[in-house]
Amino acid sequence: LFSQTKVDGGWRLELEGFLGCKGPEEYSHECPPRRAVWIYGKGSSTPAMSVNLKLEEVPEGGARLVVVGQDDDKPGAVPIRITVNGQVVFEGDNGFVERGWSTVQFPIAAGQLRAGRNEIRFATVNESAAADAGWFMLADCSVLLP
Repeated sequence: LFSQTKVDGGWRLELEGFLGCKGPEEYSHECPPRRAVWIYGKGSSTPAMSVNLKLEEVPEGGARLVVVGQDDDKPGAVPIRITVNGQVVFEGDNGFVERGWSTVQFPIAAGQLRAGRNEIRFATVNESAAADAGWFMLADCSVLLP
């Protein structure tokens, strides 16, 4: 299953292509409304989400994963792990704002992307303190080449 759109410099991964998450649906609690997908802490029914990117050929050099998202509305940043084809590209406190949308870029090293299907996975690292706590939300996701 691939849900991607060619954009200048790469591909937008459409929200409808994300699996294992809540949404896509509009979210507007104390922030400008946006369609989004999200996950909750480990131990919840939605602790991880993934999306597939299909590439015709292996890109030369690395790439950038560009994400528009937000941290949950509780104090402290929710730790997340992002993997590309099973290799960690980021792990730690997510760098997104609370109660708003911000853009963060994550480098994808040369050799992590391959021709054919590529899985990009977002997962929470900590247990969820409550059913609706410890979430990470994503409103836009692109893979861009240098």
